Amino acid sequence: MGIGGAGRLAERRLPPDHPAKAYVEEIRLAADSGAQITRQLLDFSRTTPGPRRLSNIDVVLSALGKLLKRLVHGPCRLSFSWGAPDAGVLADSGDLEQIILNLVTNARDAMPEGGDIHVATRRLDLEEPWPIHAGAVPPGRWVTLSVRDGGVGIGAEVKARMFEPFFTTKDYGKGTGLGLATVHRIIGDLDGFIDVESAPEAGSTFTVYLPARELRGRELTPTVPIAVSAFERSIETLIIDDDALVLESLADDLRRFGLSVTDASNAPDALAAARRMSRLDFVLCDVLMAGVRARDLRDELRRMHPAANVLFMSAFPAQELLQQGHVDRGDPMIMKPFDAAYLIDRMYELLEASRGSSPDDASDRPFILVVEDDDLSRSSIQAVFQQAGFRVEAVGSAEEAMGWFERGTRPTVLVTDMSLPGRSGLEVASCARELWPGLPVLFMSGHPLEGLQFPGPQAFLRKPYLLSTLVGSVRELAKARAV
Repeated sequence: MGIGGAGRLAERRLPPDHPAKAYVEEIRLAADSGAQITRQLLDFSRTTPGPRRLSNIDVVLSALGKLLKRLVHGPCRLSFSWGAPDAGVLADSGDLEQIILNLVTNARDAMPEGGDIHVATRRLDLEEPWPIHAGAVPPGRWVTLSVRDGGVGIGAEVKARMFEPFFTTKDYGKGTGLGLATVHRIIGDLDGFIDVESAPEAGSTFTVYLPARELRGRELTPTVPIAVSAFERSIETLIIDDDALVLESLADDLRRFGLSVTDASNAPDALAAARRMSRLDFVLCDVLMAGVRARDLRDELRRMHPAANVLFMSAFPAQELLQQGHVDRGDPMIMKPFDAAYLIDRMYELLEASRGSSPDDASDRPFILVVEDDDLSRSSIQAVFQQAGFRVEAVGSAEEAMGWFERGTRPTVLVTDMSLPGRSGLEVASCARELWPGLPVLFMSGHPLEGLQFPGPQAFLRKPYLLSTLVGSVRELAKARAV
Protein backbone atom coordinates (compact mmCIF):
# COMPACT_ATOMS: atom_id res chain seq x y z
CA MET A 1 0.00 0.00 0.00
CA GLY A 2 2.89 2.35 0.70
CA ILE A 3 4.32 2.33 -2.84
CA GLY A 4 0.93 2.69 -4.51
CA GLY A 5 -0.08 5.44 -2.09
CA ALA A 6 3.14 7.34 -2.67
CA GLY A 7 2.60 7.05 -6.41
CA ARG A 8 -0.90 8.47 -6.16
CA LEU A 9 0.30 11.35 -3.99
CA ALA A 10 3.07 12.19 -6.45
CA GLU A 11 0.68 12.03 -9.43
CA ARG A 12 -1.72 14.44 -7.75
CA ARG A 13 0.99 16.95 -6.86
CA LEU A 14 2.99 16.99 -10.09
CA PRO A 15 1.81 19.44 -12.75
CA PRO A 16 0.33 17.78 -15.87
CA ASP A 17 3.33 18.65 -18.07
CA HIS A 18 6.03 17.55 -15.61
CA PRO A 19 8.56 15.21 -17.34
CA ALA A 20 8.52 12.77 -14.39
CA LYS A 21 4.75 12.32 -14.39
CA ALA A 22 4.79 9.41 -16.87
CA TYR A 23 7.41 7.55 -14.83
CA VAL A 24 5.47 8.08 -11.60
CA GLU A 25 2.36 6.73 -13.31
CA GLU A 26 4.26 3.58 -14.33
CA ILE A 27 5.42 3.07 -10.72
CA ARG A 28 1.88 3.51 -9.45
CA LEU A 29 0.45 1.14 -12.08
CA ALA A 30 3.04 -1.53 -11.18
CA ALA A 31 2.17 -1.19 -7.48
CA ASP A 32 -1.54 -1.37 -8.27
CA SER A 33 -0.92 -4.50 -10.34
CA GLY A 34 0.79 -6.19 -7.39
CA ALA A 35 -2.01 -5.10 -5.08
CA GLN A 36 -4.56 -6.44 -7.56
CA ILE A 37 -2.95 -9.89 -7.46
CA THR A 38 -2.97 -9.81 -3.67
CA ARG A 39 -6.62 -8.72 -3.65
CA GLN A 40 -7.52 -11.54 -6.01
CA LEU A 41 -5.89 -14.05 -3.68
CA LEU A 42 -7.75 -12.58 -0.71
CA ASP A 43 -11.02 -12.37 -2.67
CA PHE A 44 -10.78 -15.94 -3.83
CA SER A 45 -10.27 -17.20 -0.27
CA ARG A 46 -12.96 -14.90 1.15
CA THR A 47 -15.81 -16.71 2.91
CA THR A 48 -18.10 -13.73 3.43
CA PRO A 49 -19.25 -11.24 0.78
CA GLY A 50 -18.30 -7.59 0.76
CA PRO A 51 -20.82 -4.84 1.60
CA ARG A 52 -23.63 -4.68 -0.97
CA ARG A 53 -25.77 -1.80 -2.12
CA LEU A 54 -27.96 -1.16 -5.10
CA SER A 55 -25.71 -0.15 -7.99
CA ASN A 56 -26.31 0.51 -11.68
CA ILE A 57 -23.92 -1.39 -13.93
CA ASP A 58 -24.09 1.34 -16.59
CA VAL A 59 -22.80 3.83 -14.01
CA VAL A 60 -20.03 1.45 -12.93
CA LEU A 61 -18.98 0.79 -16.54
CA SER A 62 -19.05 4.48 -17.44
CA ALA A 63 -16.91 5.39 -14.43
CA LEU A 64 -14.36 2.74 -15.44
CA GLY A 65 -14.17 4.03 -19.02
CA LYS A 66 -10.88 5.94 -18.73
CA LEU A 67 -9.18 3.14 -16.81
CA LEU A 68 -10.33 0.54 -19.35
CA LYS A 69 -9.06 2.60 -22.27
CA ARG A 70 -5.70 2.90 -20.57
CA LEU A 71 -5.76 -0.84 -19.90
CA VAL A 72 -6.55 -1.63 -23.54
CA HIS A 73 -3.58 0.15 -25.05
CA GLY A 74 -1.65 -0.32 -28.28
CA PRO A 75 -3.37 -1.94 -31.25
CA CYS A 76 -6.62 -2.87 -29.46
CA ARG A 77 -9.75 -0.73 -29.88
CA LEU A 78 -12.42 -0.50 -27.18
CA SER A 79 -16.09 0.42 -27.62
CA PHE A 80 -19.13 0.50 -25.34
CA SER A 81 -22.91 0.33 -25.50
CA TRP A 82 -25.13 0.95 -22.48
CA GLY A 83 -28.55 -0.67 -22.31
CA ALA A 84 -29.52 -0.95 -18.63
CA PRO A 85 -30.05 2.62 -17.36
CA ASP A 86 -33.03 1.73 -15.16
CA ALA A 87 -31.85 -1.60 -13.73
CA GLY A 88 -30.07 -2.06 -10.43
CA VAL A 89 -27.82 -4.83 -9.17
CA LEU A 90 -27.42 -5.56 -5.45
CA ALA A 91 -23.66 -5.95 -5.24
CA ASP A 92 -20.41 -4.62 -3.86
CA SER A 93 -19.46 -2.09 -6.54
CA GLY A 94 -15.86 -3.29 -6.21
CA ASP A 95 -17.04 -6.77 -7.23
CA LEU A 96 -18.71 -5.35 -10.34
CA GLU A 97 -15.48 -3.54 -11.18
CA GLN A 98 -13.53 -6.80 -10.72
CA ILE A 99 -15.81 -8.59 -13.18
CA ILE A 100 -15.46 -5.87 -15.83
CA LEU A 101 -11.70 -5.38 -15.44
CA ASN A 102 -10.92 -9.09 -15.52
CA LEU A 103 -13.08 -9.79 -18.58
CA VAL A 104 -11.68 -6.82 -20.52
CA THR A 105 -8.12 -7.79 -19.58
CA ASN A 106 -8.81 -11.33 -20.76
CA ALA A 107 -10.15 -9.98 -24.08
CA ARG A 108 -7.10 -7.77 -24.57
CA ASP A 109 -4.70 -10.64 -23.92
CA ALA A 110 -6.55 -12.79 -26.47
CA MET A 111 -5.55 -10.32 -29.22
CA PRO A 112 -1.76 -9.78 -29.06
CA GLU A 113 -1.84 -8.39 -32.62
CA GLY A 114 -4.73 -6.07 -31.85
CA GLY A 115 -8.42 -6.01 -32.63
CA ASP A 116 -11.80 -4.81 -31.39
CA ILE A 117 -13.26 -5.25 -27.90
CA HIS A 118 -16.91 -4.38 -27.35
CA VAL A 119 -18.46 -4.10 -23.89
CA ALA A 120 -22.25 -3.95 -23.66
CA THR A 121 -24.98 -3.98 -21.03
CA ARG A 122 -28.70 -4.59 -21.40
CA ARG A 123 -31.86 -5.33 -19.44
CA LEU A 124 -33.32 -8.80 -20.04
CA ASP A 125 -36.80 -9.84 -18.89
CA LEU A 126 -37.24 -13.60 -19.30
CA GLU A 127 -40.58 -15.38 -19.28
CA GLU A 128 -38.99 -18.75 -20.05
CA PRO A 129 -35.61 -20.34 -19.24
CA TRP A 130 -32.80 -18.87 -21.36
CA PRO A 131 -30.38 -21.58 -22.56
CA ILE A 132 -26.65 -21.09 -22.03
CA HIS A 133 -23.72 -23.48 -22.43
CA ALA A 134 -23.86 -24.64 -18.80
CA GLY A 135 -27.64 -24.96 -18.44
CA ALA A 136 -30.23 -22.20 -18.46
CA VAL A 137 -30.89 -18.82 -16.87
CA PRO A 138 -34.26 -19.05 -15.06
CA PRO A 139 -37.18 -16.73 -15.85
CA GLY A 140 -37.07 -13.31 -14.22
CA ARG A 141 -35.47 -9.88 -14.57
CA TRP A 142 -31.77 -9.81 -15.38
CA VAL A 143 -28.98 -7.39 -16.21
CA THR A 144 -26.41 -8.66 -18.69
CA LEU A 145 -22.82 -7.58 -19.25
CA SER A 146 -21.10 -8.91 -22.35
CA VAL A 147 -17.47 -8.58 -23.43
CA ARG A 148 -16.76 -9.57 -27.04
CA ASP A 149 -13.33 -9.87 -28.66
CA GLY A 150 -12.03 -10.98 -32.05
CA GLY A 151 -9.14 -12.94 -30.61
CA VAL A 152 -7.71 -16.43 -30.87
CA GLY A 153 -10.78 -18.07 -29.37
CA ILE A 154 -11.00 -20.85 -26.80
CA GLY A 155 -10.83 -24.57 -27.49
CA ALA A 156 -12.94 -27.19 -25.72
CA GLU A 157 -10.12 -28.36 -23.41
CA VAL A 158 -9.33 -24.84 -22.20
CA LYS A 159 -13.02 -23.96 -21.90
CA ALA A 160 -13.50 -26.91 -19.54
CA ARG A 161 -10.81 -25.59 -17.16
CA MET A 162 -10.76 -21.81 -17.61
CA PHE A 163 -12.56 -21.03 -14.33
CA GLU A 164 -10.21 -23.20 -12.25
CA PRO A 165 -8.01 -21.24 -9.80
CA PHE A 166 -4.43 -20.76 -11.08
CA PHE A 167 -5.19 -22.28 -14.50
CA THR A 168 -3.75 -20.07 -17.26
CA THR A 169 -2.65 -20.39 -20.88
CA LYS A 170 -0.57 -17.21 -20.71
CA ASP A 171 3.21 -17.11 -20.68
CA TYR A 172 5.05 -17.24 -17.35
CA GLY A 173 4.77 -13.93 -15.53
CA LYS A 174 1.86 -12.69 -17.66
CA GLY A 175 -1.05 -14.37 -15.93
CA THR A 176 -1.97 -15.46 -12.40
CA GLY A 177 -4.79 -17.84 -13.27
CA LEU A 178 -6.99 -15.96 -10.80
CA GLY A 179 -8.85 -13.50 -13.04
CA LEU A 180 -11.58 -15.74 -14.44
CA ALA A 181 -11.70 -17.81 -11.24
CA THR A 182 -12.42 -14.62 -9.30
CA VAL A 183 -15.09 -13.58 -11.83
CA HIS A 184 -16.74 -17.00 -11.54
CA ARG A 185 -16.71 -16.86 -7.73
CA ILE A 186 -18.19 -13.34 -7.59
CA ILE A 187 -20.96 -14.18 -10.07
CA GLY A 188 -21.86 -17.26 -8.05
CA ASP A 189 -22.01 -15.19 -4.86
CA LEU A 190 -24.43 -12.81 -6.62
CA ASP A 191 -26.72 -15.68 -7.73
CA GLY A 192 -25.76 -14.97 -11.33
CA PHE A 193 -24.60 -16.93 -14.36
CA ILE A 194 -21.82 -16.65 -16.94
CA ASP A 195 -21.98 -17.90 -20.52
CA VAL A 196 -19.05 -18.31 -22.92
CA GLU A 197 -19.41 -18.45 -26.69
CA SER A 198 -16.10 -19.20 -28.38
CA ALA A 199 -14.23 -21.35 -30.85
CA PRO A 200 -10.58 -21.40 -31.99
CA GLU A 201 -9.78 -18.40 -34.24
CA ALA A 202 -13.39 -17.18 -33.97
CA GLY A 203 -13.14 -14.82 -31.00
CA SER A 204 -14.99 -15.04 -27.69
CA THR A 205 -18.00 -13.49 -26.00
CA PHE A 206 -18.37 -13.68 -22.22
CA THR A 207 -21.89 -12.81 -21.03
CA VAL A 208 -22.68 -12.27 -17.36
CA TYR A 209 -26.27 -12.50 -16.08
CA LEU A 210 -27.04 -10.82 -12.74
CA PRO A 211 -30.43 -10.50 -10.97
CA ALA A 212 -31.96 -7.08 -11.72
CA ARG A 213 -33.72 -4.80 -9.26
CA GLU A 214 -35.71 -1.67 -9.89
CA LEU A 215 -33.78 1.53 -9.27
CA ARG A 216 -35.31 4.16 -7.03
CA GLY A 217 -33.16 7.27 -7.39
CA ARG A 218 -32.09 7.67 -3.79
CA GLU A 219 -30.92 4.04 -3.57
CA LEU A 220 -28.50 4.29 -6.48
CA THR A 221 -24.91 3.86 -5.31
CA PRO A 222 -22.22 5.47 -7.46
CA THR A 223 -19.08 3.50 -8.23
CA VAL A 224 -17.24 5.49 -5.58
CA PRO A 225 -19.65 5.78 -2.65
CA ILE A 226 -19.84 9.21 -1.05
CA ALA A 227 -20.39 8.05 2.50
CA VAL A 228 -20.03 11.44 4.14
CA SER A 229 -23.06 12.84 2.33
CA ALA A 230 -25.29 10.45 4.29
CA PHE A 231 -24.50 12.28 7.54
CA GLU A 232 -25.43 15.70 8.75
CA ARG A 233 -21.92 16.66 9.83
CA SER A 234 -18.32 15.92 8.92
CA ILE A 235 -16.77 12.70 10.21
CA GLU A 236 -13.92 13.35 12.65
CA THR A 237 -11.43 10.59 11.83
CA LEU A 238 -8.16 9.50 13.45
CA ILE A 239 -5.78 7.37 11.35
CA ILE A 240 -2.99 5.46 13.12
CA ASP A 241 -0.24 3.68 11.14
CA ASP A 242 3.52 3.51 11.65
CA ASP A 243 4.19 3.37 7.88
CA ALA A 244 4.59 7.02 6.87
CA LEU A 245 3.67 6.45 3.22
CA VAL A 246 0.53 4.50 4.09
CA LEU A 247 -0.45 7.12 6.67
CA GLU A 248 -0.04 10.06 4.30
CA SER A 249 -1.80 8.27 1.44
CA LEU A 250 -4.80 7.23 3.56
CA ALA A 251 -5.12 10.70 5.06
CA ASP A 252 -5.04 12.28 1.61
CA ASP A 253 -7.62 9.80 0.26
CA LEU A 254 -10.08 10.39 3.11
CA ARG A 255 -9.72 14.17 2.95
CA ARG A 256 -10.58 13.97 -0.75
CA PHE A 257 -13.84 12.31 0.33
CA GLY A 258 -14.56 15.23 2.65
CA LEU A 259 -13.66 13.67 6.00
CA SER A 260 -11.90 15.65 8.71
CA VAL A 261 -8.67 13.71 9.32
CA THR A 262 -6.07 13.67 12.09
CA ASP A 263 -3.15 11.26 11.68
CA ALA A 264 -0.68 9.68 14.09
CA SER A 265 2.27 7.34 13.53
CA ASN A 266 2.34 5.73 16.99
CA ALA A 267 0.19 5.09 20.05
CA PRO A 268 1.39 8.02 22.23
CA ASP A 269 0.73 10.50 19.41
CA ALA A 270 -2.68 8.94 18.77
CA LEU A 271 -3.69 9.23 22.43
CA ALA A 272 -2.43 12.81 22.59
CA ALA A 273 -4.42 13.69 19.48
CA ALA A 274 -7.55 12.06 20.89
CA ARG A 275 -7.24 14.10 24.09
CA ARG A 276 -7.21 17.30 22.05
CA MET A 277 -10.28 16.33 20.01
CA SER A 278 -13.68 17.42 21.27
CA ARG A 279 -15.31 14.68 19.19
CA LEU A 280 -13.99 11.50 17.58
CA ASP A 281 -16.30 9.58 15.25
CA PHE A 282 -14.00 7.07 13.61
CA VAL A 283 -10.62 5.45 14.26
CA LEU A 284 -8.73 3.63 11.50
CA CYS A 285 -5.88 1.77 13.19
CA ASP A 286 -3.15 -0.57 11.97
CA VAL A 287 -2.96 -3.70 14.12
CA LEU A 288 0.77 -4.38 14.35
CA MET A 289 2.64 -1.40 15.75
CA ALA A 290 5.64 -1.27 18.06
CA GLY A 291 5.06 -1.12 21.79
CA VAL A 292 1.28 -1.54 21.95
CA ARG A 293 -1.44 -4.09 21.35
CA ALA A 294 -4.16 -2.82 19.06
CA ARG A 295 -6.97 -3.83 21.41
CA ASP A 296 -5.33 -1.95 24.33
CA LEU A 297 -5.04 1.19 22.21
CA ARG A 298 -8.68 0.80 21.19
CA ASP A 299 -9.74 0.60 24.84
CA GLU A 300 -7.76 3.73 25.74
CA LEU A 301 -9.32 5.68 22.87
CA ARG A 302 -12.80 4.46 23.81
CA ARG A 303 -12.34 5.68 27.39
CA MET A 304 -11.95 9.20 25.99
CA HIS A 305 -14.52 8.84 23.19
CA PRO A 306 -17.00 6.04 24.02
CA ALA A 307 -18.99 6.47 20.80
CA ALA A 308 -15.99 6.22 18.46
CA ASN A 309 -16.15 3.53 15.77
CA VAL A 310 -12.88 1.58 15.48
CA LEU A 311 -11.81 -0.25 12.32
CA PHE A 312 -8.57 -2.22 12.39
CA MET A 313 -6.49 -2.79 9.26
CA SER A 314 -3.83 -5.41 8.60
CA ALA A 315 -2.29 -7.57 5.89
CA PHE A 316 -2.30 -10.56 8.27
CA PRO A 317 -5.22 -13.01 8.60
CA ALA A 318 -7.79 -11.99 11.20
CA GLN A 319 -7.79 -15.43 12.82
CA GLU A 320 -4.01 -15.27 13.35
CA LEU A 321 -4.24 -11.80 14.92
CA LEU A 322 -7.05 -13.03 17.16
CA GLN A 323 -5.08 -16.07 18.33
CA GLN A 324 -2.06 -13.88 19.12
CA GLY A 325 -4.16 -11.52 21.25
CA HIS A 326 -3.76 -8.40 19.11
CA VAL A 327 -7.52 -8.01 18.63
CA ASP A 328 -10.71 -9.36 20.19
CA ARG A 329 -13.34 -11.50 18.53
CA GLY A 330 -15.85 -9.17 16.93
CA ASP A 331 -13.44 -6.32 16.20
CA PRO A 332 -14.18 -4.89 12.72
CA MET A 333 -11.24 -5.34 10.36
CA ILE A 334 -10.28 -4.49 6.78
CA MET A 335 -7.57 -6.45 5.00
CA LYS A 336 -4.68 -4.65 3.31
CA PRO A 337 -4.29 -3.86 0.47
CA PHE A 338 -7.52 -1.96 -0.16
CA ASP A 339 -8.52 1.06 -2.21
CA ALA A 340 -10.16 4.24 -0.99
CA ALA A 341 -13.60 3.33 -2.36
CA TYR A 342 -13.69 0.03 -0.48
CA LEU A 343 -12.46 1.69 2.72
CA ILE A 344 -15.17 4.35 2.49
CA ASP A 345 -17.74 1.61 1.94
CA ARG A 346 -16.64 -0.21 5.13
CA MET A 347 -16.60 3.02 7.12
CA TYR A 348 -20.07 3.91 5.84
CA GLU A 349 -21.46 0.56 6.90
CA LEU A 350 -20.07 0.83 10.45
CA LEU A 351 -21.18 4.44 10.83
CA GLU A 352 -24.65 3.64 9.49
CA ALA A 353 -25.00 0.72 11.90
CA SER A 354 -23.98 2.87 14.86
CA ARG A 355 -26.45 5.68 14.17
CA GLY A 356 -28.89 6.01 16.99
CA SER A 357 -26.73 4.03 19.43
CA SER A 358 -25.94 5.60 22.78
CA PRO A 359 -23.56 4.85 25.63
CA ASP A 360 -26.42 4.47 28.12
CA ASP A 361 -26.31 1.93 30.91
CA ALA A 362 -25.73 -1.52 29.43
CA SER A 363 -28.74 -3.03 31.20
CA ASP A 364 -31.05 -0.73 29.20
CA ARG A 365 -29.76 -1.96 25.84
CA PRO A 366 -31.22 -4.95 23.95
CA PHE A 367 -29.27 -8.19 24.34
CA ILE A 368 -28.70 -10.21 21.15
CA LEU A 369 -27.57 -13.84 21.15
CA VAL A 370 -25.97 -14.85 17.84
CA VAL A 371 -25.45 -18.50 16.86
CA GLU A 372 -23.20 -18.77 13.78
CA ASP A 373 -20.56 -21.47 13.16
CA ASP A 374 -18.54 -19.52 10.56
CA ASP A 375 -15.80 -17.62 12.43
CA LEU A 376 -15.53 -14.64 10.07
CA SER A 377 -19.30 -14.21 9.75
CA ARG A 378 -19.76 -14.46 13.51
CA SER A 379 -17.03 -11.88 14.11
CA SER A 380 -18.56 -9.42 11.61
CA ILE A 381 -22.07 -9.84 13.02
CA GLN A 382 -20.88 -9.34 16.59
CA ALA A 383 -18.95 -6.22 15.60
CA VAL A 384 -21.83 -4.58 13.78
CA PHE A 385 -24.25 -5.22 16.67
CA GLN A 386 -21.76 -3.74 19.14
CA GLN A 387 -21.34 -0.68 16.92
CA ALA A 388 -25.13 -0.36 16.76
CA GLY A 389 -25.35 -0.13 20.55
CA PHE A 390 -26.60 -3.63 21.38
CA ARG A 391 -25.25 -5.94 24.03
CA VAL A 392 -24.26 -9.06 22.13
CA GLU A 393 -22.91 -12.54 22.73
CA ALA A 394 -21.87 -14.64 19.73
CA VAL A 395 -21.39 -18.42 19.95
CA GLY A 396 -20.26 -20.90 17.34
CA SER A 397 -22.39 -23.97 17.98
CA ALA A 398 -25.78 -25.18 19.16
CA GLU A 399 -24.14 -26.64 22.28
CA GLU A 400 -22.75 -23.23 23.30
CA ALA A 401 -26.18 -21.69 22.76
CA MET A 402 -27.76 -24.34 25.01
CA GLY A 403 -25.23 -23.38 27.67
CA TRP A 404 -26.52 -19.82 27.56
CA PHE A 405 -30.08 -21.05 27.82
CA GLU A 406 -29.22 -23.05 30.95
CA ARG A 407 -27.91 -19.90 32.64
CA GLY A 408 -31.36 -18.40 32.30
CA THR A 409 -30.17 -15.29 30.46
CA ARG A 410 -33.03 -14.36 28.13
CA PRO A 411 -31.93 -12.53 24.99
CA THR A 412 -34.02 -9.76 23.50
CA VAL A 413 -33.63 -11.42 20.09
CA LEU A 414 -32.09 -14.75 19.07
CA VAL A 415 -30.18 -14.63 15.75
CA THR A 416 -29.28 -18.07 14.42
CA ASP A 417 -27.91 -19.63 11.29
CA MET A 418 -30.09 -22.50 10.04
CA SER A 419 -27.19 -24.84 9.21
CA LEU A 420 -25.21 -25.66 12.34
CA PRO A 421 -23.03 -28.69 13.08
CA GLY A 422 -24.99 -31.37 14.94
CA ARG A 423 -28.29 -29.52 15.39
CA SER A 424 -30.18 -27.11 13.17
CA GLY A 425 -30.95 -23.49 13.93
CA LEU A 426 -34.62 -24.44 14.03
CA GLU A 427 -33.91 -26.85 16.91
CA VAL A 428 -31.96 -24.14 18.75
CA ALA A 429 -34.84 -21.69 18.31
CA SER A 430 -37.40 -24.28 19.46
CA CYS A 431 -35.44 -24.94 22.67
CA ALA A 432 -35.22 -21.20 23.32
CA ARG A 433 -38.97 -20.81 22.79
CA GLU A 434 -39.69 -23.58 25.30
CA LEU A 435 -37.84 -21.52 27.91
CA TRP A 436 -39.09 -18.11 26.78
CA PRO A 437 -42.40 -18.20 24.89
CA GLY A 438 -42.69 -15.38 22.38
CA LEU A 439 -38.91 -14.88 22.05
CA PRO A 440 -38.25 -13.11 18.70
CA VAL A 441 -36.00 -15.15 16.39
CA LEU A 442 -34.13 -14.14 13.25
CA PHE A 443 -33.12 -17.05 11.00
CA MET A 444 -30.24 -16.75 8.51
CA SER A 445 -29.59 -19.11 5.61
CA GLY A 446 -28.00 -19.28 2.20
CA HIS A 447 -31.01 -21.23 0.95
CA PRO A 448 -34.70 -20.29 0.72
CA LEU A 449 -36.79 -21.50 3.67
CA GLU A 450 -39.97 -22.59 1.97
CA GLY A 451 -42.75 -23.69 4.27
CA LEU A 452 -40.98 -22.73 7.50
CA GLN A 453 -43.33 -23.60 10.36
CA PHE A 454 -42.31 -21.49 13.35
CA PRO A 455 -45.07 -19.43 14.98
CA GLY A 456 -44.56 -16.21 16.86
CA PRO A 457 -42.31 -13.22 16.15
CA GLN A 458 -39.66 -14.26 13.65
CA ALA A 459 -37.91 -13.08 10.49
CA PHE A 460 -35.69 -14.60 7.83
CA LEU A 461 -32.62 -13.20 6.05
CA ARG A 462 -31.25 -14.85 2.91
CA LYS A 463 -27.45 -14.86 2.74
CA PRO A 464 -25.66 -12.82 1.56
CA TYR A 465 -27.22 -9.74 3.13
CA LEU A 466 -26.24 -6.22 4.08
CA LEU A 467 -25.14 -5.88 7.69
CA SER A 468 -27.28 -2.75 7.92
CA THR A 469 -30.29 -4.88 6.87
CA LEU A 470 -29.44 -7.36 9.62
CA VAL A 471 -29.35 -4.59 12.24
CA GLY A 472 -32.63 -3.13 10.97
CA SER A 473 -34.37 -6.52 11.11
CA VAL A 474 -33.20 -7.12 14.67
CA ARG A 475 -34.36 -3.66 15.74
CA GLU A 476 -37.84 -4.42 14.37
CA LEU A 477 -37.94 -7.74 16.22
CA ALA A 478 -36.76 -6.05 19.42
CA LYS A 479 -39.64 -3.57 19.09
CA ALA A 480 -42.06 -6.47 18.62
CA ARG A 481 -40.89 -7.99 21.88
CA ALA A 482 -41.17 -4.64 23.68
CA VAL A 483 -44.76 -4.29 22.51
